[in-house]
Amino acid sequence: MKVYIVMLRYSTEESSGTEIEAFGSYERAVERFNELIENEKKPEASWVSFAFEGEVINEKSYTLDCSPKYEEGEEHELWWEVSCKMDWCYRTGIELVIREVM
Repeated sequence: MKVYIVMLRYSTEESSGTEIEAFGSYERAVERFNELIENEKKPEASWVSFAFEGEVINEKSYTLDCSPKYEEGEEHELWWEVSCKMDWCYRTGIELVIREVM
C-alpha cells in the first residue's frame, strides 16, 4: 500500500515550520500540492507572492526549483521551492513524496 505525503516547509527571519498531510490517493495529494502552491502566491498568505510577476518568477531576486508537471496516469514525486537570493533565510518548499507502508 502507498501513502502520499505533502509537506510544506517555510522559513523567514521571524519564523519557520513544517506542515505535513498524508493522503491515500495520488490524485488527491497532487490536488493539495497544487492548492498549496497557489496559496503561497497570494500576498495575504506568504512572502512568496513578492517573488512572482504574474506567473513568472523574478529571477534577479529569487530562485524557483520545481519538478516536471504532473502528467495524468504517471505517479512521481513532486517538488516546488522558492528562495530569496538576497536573504537565504526566506525559503518555502512544497513536496509530494510517495512511500510504501506495510
